[in-house]
Amino acid sequence: MNSRRLFELLAISTAALLAACHAEPAHTPATELTLATGSRDGIYYQFGNALAATYNRLPGVKVVAEVRNPTDNLEDSNLEAIEKGTADLALAGAGYAYQAYKQGTEFDNRPHTKLRAISVLFSTSIHIVARRDSGIRRVEDFRGKRIAVGAPGGPTDEASRLILQIHGMKHGDIVPEHRSGRDLINGVRDKSIDGLFVYSPLGPAVLNELSASADIELLPIERKKIIDIQARSPFLLRTVVIPAGTYAGQRAEIATVGADILLICRQDLPERLVLDLTRALYAAVSELSEAHPVAAEIDPDRGPLASIPLHPGAARYYRERELLR
Repeated sequence: MNSRRLFELLAISTAALLAACHAEPAHTPATELTLATGSRDGIYYQFGNALAATYNRLPGVKVVAEVRNPTDNLEDSNLEAIEKGTADLALAGAGYAYQAYKQGTEFDNRPHTKLRAISVLFSTSIHIVARRDSGIRRVEDFRGKRIAVGAPGGPTDEASRLILQIHGMKHGDIVPEHRSGRDLINGVRDKSIDGLFVYSPLGPAVLNELSASADIELLPIERKKIIDIQARSPFLLRTVVIPAGTYAGQRAEIATVGADILLICRQDLPERLVLDLTRALYAAVSELSEAHPVAAEIDPDRGPLASIPLHPGAARYYRERELLR
């Protein structure tokens, strides 16, 4: 090969190399994730929407917080969505997640083995509430009264049935009212509701508003009855004390039952992605707390104490955190 031909080949190779170095990088589409939450006026959606906004600042990630129908069995519906692949992330109670993982849900009674945990988030509590002028002073006084119990078949309805049973009553011994939100507040104020069960993290808007105007008071559950409830329920396994002053006019602490809420994901999400999601969750606790106070409970020391197996990406986060201590 003569020197002229060799020079031409070198020039062509150099030009091609320079062109490759200056080429626009190929566009990588964002990883789109669906986060199953709850009704638009509920804490699951309010927290989940703030969490989605946090995740959307991660490079190459797009998360949409999905509103769920409040008339659905919300917990089982969210878990079913993960198992079937129609959602990638979800919020659900620890007891419901464990039962789904081991036995299935009301939609499918086969074990939901695709469920994996990212973190224990916060706890939720059963608030047993009476209208202040109703004459109700204890749960047994609910007999014959008009009591709001949440959506039919939902977690609040189920919890109310068990609590009534432990206190010697059946569901038919009350007049159940299936109300929520503004309808529930109006029912207390126009005296068409005598009492209510609210299954929620501390500080739900409905109780904040009703307590601020001195319309309600909270009722405690006796210690022995708490033990009886927990012996019969796979869901209400936490003993919760609502501190005095949590609600306006609440002078004493209130003992009740509750559960942990988990952030759950699909088993087949990439390890690196879930590692990033876990790290971003804890880095944003202060910001998430501004969006909803319940997020202040999020603690990486409690995070891995989930009722179902951790996703490998989440497990890696907690393992690396321990090594760095």
